[in-house]
Amino acid sequence: MSVHPRLALVLAATLFSTGAVALKSLSLDALARACVRSGIAACFLFLLLPNARRLPRLRTWWIACGFAISTTSTVMAVSHATAAAALFMQAMSPGLVLLGGVLFLGEGIRRSDAVPLLLIAAGFTCLWSAPSTVSPTAPDPELGLAFGAVSCVAWACTVLSLRRAASLATGGGDPSQQAIAYGNAIACLATMAFAWPLPAIEPSDFVVLSYLGVVQIGTAYALLVRGLRKVPAFQASLLLLLEPILTPVWTYIVHGEEPHGLVLVGGMLVLAGSAFHSLHSWSRGTGSVTDR
Repeated sequence: MSVHPRLALVLAATLFSTGAVALKSLSLDALARACVRSGIAACFLFLLLPNARRLPRLRTWWIACGFAISTTSTVMAVSHATAAAALFMQAMSPGLVLLGGVLFLGEGIRRSDAVPLLLIAAGFTCLWSAPSTVSPTAPDPELGLAFGAVSCVAWACTVLSLRRAASLATGGGDPSQQAIAYGNAIACLATMAFAWPLPAIEPSDFVVLSYLGVVQIGTAYALLVRGLRKVPAFQASLLLLLEPILTPVWTYIVHGEEPHGLVLVGGMLVLAGSAFHSLHSWSRGTGSVTDR
């Protein structure tokens, strides 16, 4: 049975939101986490998606490299900062997607878009202004925020690129599936260069890493690709904001991680900006999956 494009994105975001709590449960260092996680995901995606096994074209290789930066920087951000700070930083990507959609995809922009962009900018200021508090689950908050900023830019580029690639899919192969699968392979090989030799992996760590690779990345990105085929880039990024909403909840329940108040304020501003734009779009009847 097929999955509705927007439902596919909601399910993908929910699976994405479990990544931080799982990553923070591992005894491995950040690079080893990123390496093994992406390696398992790549193997699973190549098995799951027959079209992904085709040799990509040059443009798809570039998308795959961008995705590799995105997924690796996210692991590094979550490993060094609180999950809330890392994911709220990445949640600012809709603002970049909005601007990128205008510049590269021909998507429209209105005066009302100034409000969400200002809210996102205010949230960004709060995130960077929050005091850095070291904790067992956030050993280097400033480094984590830096990786979060890289993740934000890389993810915005990935959403835009995947949206365009999905629209060009043909019977001969889906470039978006290739980009996701090969992107994880690239991320695994790139991080392995720095993480080698990999430490011994405990059975409990292997179970968590398998979940991360097969479910949290593999299954989630398969759903993401399905959703991006029909949902415009900016709308898709809004639906995916369910991830930063749920992530702090899971990490608080499992690890007792409590982000600074300014981080929560910044996150609420970022999410409010995105929600404002979404509601305004729906009220004007521009929420159709056929919008460009």
